[in-house]
Amino acid sequence: MKENLNIVSHFLNQAHLSPESIAIKDKQQSFSYGDLNKLVSNYTAYFEAKGVKKGSKIIILHTPCVELFASILALLGKGCSVVFVEEWSKLSDISSCCQTIQCDFMITGLKGKCIRLFNKTLRKIKLLNIHSVPENVCAAISLVQMDESTPTIISFSSGSSGTSKAVVRTHGTLNAQFKALKNHILISESSRMCTNFPVVILLNLGLGICTVLSENIVMSNLKKSKIGELYHELKLKAVTHLAISPYLLYTLARFCLNHQLKQLKFIQILSGGSPVYPKYAETFLSAFDCQHIDILYGSSEAEPIAASNAYSIVINRKNKGIYAGKVDKSINCMIGSVIDSKFQVSENYAVGEILVSGEHVVKQYLNSELAFQKNKISIEGTVWHRTGDYGYFDENSNLFLTGQPVQTLNNQVIYDIEKRLSEIEGVDIGTIISGTAYIQLGNQKFKSSVTQTIRNLYPELLFIQFMNLPLDRRHNGKIKYQLLK
Repeated sequence: MKENLNIVSHFLNQAHLSPESIAIKDKQQSFSYGDLNKLVSNYTAYFEAKGVKKGSKIIILHTPCVELFASILALLGKGCSVVFVEEWSKLSDISSCCQTIQCDFMITGLKGKCIRLFNKTLRKIKLLNIHSVPENVCAAISLVQMDESTPTIISFSSGSSGTSKAVVRTHGTLNAQFKALKNHILISESSRMCTNFPVVILLNLGLGICTVLSENIVMSNLKKSKIGELYHELKLKAVTHLAISPYLLYTLARFCLNHQLKQLKFIQILSGGSPVYPKYAETFLSAFDCQHIDILYGSSEAEPIAASNAYSIVINRKNKGIYAGKVDKSINCMIGSVIDSKFQVSENYAVGEILVSGEHVVKQYLNSELAFQKNKISIEGTVWHRTGDYGYFDENSNLFLTGQPVQTLNNQVIYDIEKRLSEIEGVDIGTIISGTAYIQLGNQKFKSSVTQTIRNLYPELLFIQFMNLPLDRRHNGKIKYQLLK
């Protein structure tokens, strides 16, 4: 019998093996794997009654909660495609997403219901109310037979680092990603991970890890996250694993140090998605009692690509760029230049664009040939993903990230300048483009001392501009250089 590659099979296996173990909890409630399995069954019956079927596309505009992830499991089990739109997206972005993907249904909270009133495209999409589902259906879940090329999760980017695109993860891609990420997580029967990342939560549900959803983490605007409350929540709920963005982790670490709080103890911390400067890594090591502070490098189209840890980033601070570690065994990675659709491999230590291929690398975009042409290249019959990131390999095949090839001072790579600026007391984040330093301060009292320090470090500078830097909204850590030019 052909193996069912439906990604939900991993969750069902855990529900069979450990029905009494806690699967997921939020502020309001806690569900064991057995109870969550019953809830998924109820949603499956509800969605069938509403006309949801294999191939239906459902857009998600809802904050993380137990009901949402039970719904997602039910939908994926039925062979539907779940469409995630970044929570901070503008109305025009959401409308564009729906037109590009042609969604059939919508799961949303108050925000989505409000914006739906003002947009004709959104009003045409049928609503699914996940908070009014009949109970006690409890029919056994029958997974739809899937193959590796069937789309399952479509992530619509609002274009924080380029043109908006609908990234398609198939069941095959997700299974390969599941296998790759599994090797980076230290798992035990008592593992309890705090995270609000949807793909990580689905991974946890397939690994038997308890997920703690936090209302103190505001995914739509990380700056509004309640750091003090998050600290006490992590301590009270005895969280063993933490998976959050570098910005949130750095903010939490500084909060602990500034208030001289008792160290939070973890088995493992996972972060990534934006640059982790040595200063950040050093702060993590000081603030937390954790032997495994792991930093994964990847992108929406390929996660993970490489892995490092906080200690290794610190000891490699004098090397050019930021240490990203060893390339994951499940992926192929090359560095070089693409000219007229031809690829030239770079030698060791030579900076070039990072290209990857492998089973968990996304190979398609929905309804966008332009996105495919811009982000993919075929080399000897293999489709490689162009990450848009730049870096180099040393003689030991260690990967270092150098940042985008923008105009800096004395041809220094942008990450070298940024990690140097991050070392200055009072600087939150900063960069230098075309003779101008753009600096975001943590406190205005440091403005004078920061100005003097930067002038001493870079006497050739023309201007220093203090401002709130334009950062990507997903991680609040990547600078949008195009807006500074």
